[in-house]
Amino acid sequence: GYADVMTAYQLVGGGWSGAIDLGNTGSGGIGPITAMRRTSGQIMLFARNGYDGVSATWQGAINSSFVGWTDLQNQFPAYPAAATDANGHGVVAGVGVDGRLYIRREVSGVGSFGAWTVAGD
Repeated sequence: GYADVMTAYQLVGGGWSGAIDLGNTGSGGIGPITAMRRTSGQIMLFARNGYDGVSATWQGAINSSFVGWTDLQNQFPAYPAAATDANGHGVVAGVGVDGRLYIRREVSGVGSFGAWTVAGD
């Protein structure tokens, strides 16, 4: 479909899986996808959605399918960035419409994000 995210993964022993359609972010949206791997091994993807916010999806387990897209909300005129913190949890960041850097971290297991906070507050 229109603006769907496609992925493929490397197979054990070499070669690649076929293309896997992850659908769109739940509300459309276009642009680059930010990808990162948690310390636990699951891959997480972040993208701007049709509401100018950020949506996320992640693997339910290592080398498995992705869950549906979750709207993490907020508004960002630019694309998000992602990394892991010292605890191995996912962190997504973006510059808000007010020019401040916003960060949202996983607070426990995969995909369990806390609230958006402003860096330095």
